[in-house]
Amino acid sequence: MTNRLYYSDGYLSEFNATVVSCNKGDSAYEIILDQTAFFPEGGGQPSDEGFLDGMPLLDLIDRGSEIIHLVRKPIEVGKTVIGKIDFDLRFRRMQNHSGEHLISGTVNKLFGFSNVGFHIGEDYMTLDFSGELSASDILQIELEANRAVWKNIPVVSYFPSDADLKLLNYRSKKEIDSDVRIISINNVDVCACCAPHVKNTGEIGLVKIIDFMRHRGGTRVLALCGYDAYVDTKNRFESTVLVSNLLSAPQGKIAEATKKLLSDFDAAKAQITELKFKAADAHISKLSYTDGNIFLFVEGLEDRMLREIANRARLLCSGVCAVFCGADGSYKYIISSQSVDLIPLKEIINTNILGRGGGTSEMLRGSCTADRHSIEDFFTNTDFTAFIDTGDNT
Repeated sequence: MTNRLYYSDGYLSEFNATVVSCNKGDSAYEIILDQTAFFPEGGGQPSDEGFLDGMPLLDLIDRGSEIIHLVRKPIEVGKTVIGKIDFDLRFRRMQNHSGEHLISGTVNKLFGFSNVGFHIGEDYMTLDFSGELSASDILQIELEANRAVWKNIPVVSYFPSDADLKLLNYRSKKEIDSDVRIISINNVDVCACCAPHVKNTGEIGLVKIIDFMRHRGGTRVLALCGYDAYVDTKNRFESTVLVSNLLSAPQGKIAEATKKLLSDFDAAKAQITELKFKAADAHISKLSYTDGNIFLFVEGLEDRMLREIANRARLLCSGVCAVFCGADGSYKYIISSQSVDLIPLKEIINTNILGRGGGTSEMLRGSCTADRHSIEDFFTNTDFTAFIDTGDNT
């Protein structure tokens, strides 16, 4: 049986131990020690990281009464080794995990919902609750959790007797066969938990809920605590300052300034659209009816403007109307006709203008790499009227 030192001292970052066994596994050597301060994954918290006998610890496996330490090379049985924990990472996870107990205990106390899922991830921790929470509920939960931080309440861990456990009202997501370790935070939370925690709630520093959403009939909460919450808050503040400077607005009024900017942007877009329609009108006004084809070269118009021009200009010719936008080597085109079936013309047109595209019998759209002179020459000298769709299918 491995003596789990982190049960009694979550702040132990270096320890001595004796190697009890060493076996070669599929991808690493499996080391069992007589005692360890390394915490294996459990209760939603990932495994500790660090070094054993100077080697990077690859992973930890909890096998009931024993903890397996995975390393690259074998270690002699009976040897005394030193384990060194990445305590900065451990402490951040302790802050987050203890903070999770504050949030979950508060949710249970205020709303009666159970925590049905918890995980500490790379970017944030997720907490799943059995009922739906509103935005105002989330604000209340966050405030109450931080009030518990400010009170600096002791975080107590212990193993109650079977008799005491039967009388204890505590949170637990599953039935536990072995001894139950309890984490108690007075008037906030009592929960079964195997992970190391901070000694006092004040060490959590800050509880910040960064998002929430409906999830499987309940609510998923994304949160950060301690150092991670500080870094996230700092980054958000720096972004706020940057946006404030860009908008030339006080930090407390950037939402209002952003709404005004978006409103001004929408108004400007509407004005630009109006000007583009006027530009389309200008192109059309220069045309008169012609027997043959019409081709136009325009600049700075998006597809719907090109379609507008093509649909109107096709009424002024007996052949096809071709509208090109861009520059030599990179044109996009819309080709339209009121009388010519364009489907059989697709390959002919694309071959001659070095294009790619397709469409319907009334409109083709695509792009081409031919130069303007070649395009003009093709549409000037090509008679498409042989492909006029008479509607006679007999």
